[in-house]
Amino acid sequence: MTKVFTHEVFSERGAGIEVYHYFARSIGLVLSIAVSIIMIFSLYYLFQGLVETVMEGPASFDYAVFQHFFEMVLTALIALEFNHTLTEIVTGRGGLIQVKAVVLIGILVVVRKFILIDIETTAPLFLMGLALAILALGAVYWLVVDIDRKAAGEGGPVEP
Repeated sequence: MTKVFTHEVFSERGAGIEVYHYFARSIGLVLSIAVSIIMIFSLYYLFQGLVETVMEGPASFDYAVFQHFFEMVLTALIALEFNHTLTEIVTGRGGLIQVKAVVLIGILVVVRKFILIDIETTAPLFLMGLALAILALGAVYWLVVDIDRKAAGEGGPVEP
């Protein structure tokens, strides 16, 4: 007789699952610390560059400089959202929360690409591909939030 999803199967595999969860959480913690350090350095360079630009005066603040600072801010936001996902792994929460976070990171990455792209020299087909990627990621995010809302009983607010 085959055991399928019974208490005996879980108790036989329980030790292996616990070891794996401990391993995954440990790796998540190490990665979270590494991403936090990277975020601290990136914020330092962002503020250092901002102070230098302000000290040089308004003449140095052209579109390329603005675009560079915006790129740094969006990169920090992506790292922050990625670190949030790692924190969810470390705390043992997961499922739809991780899927939502990954989709949000994907949306941020594509939006960052849109902001940094030179529309004058970019092929229209590439721009259309980015637009379709945003639509697809938006649809997936909506589906995940809808599933989460239905699982919560349609009543409460849904965590982004």
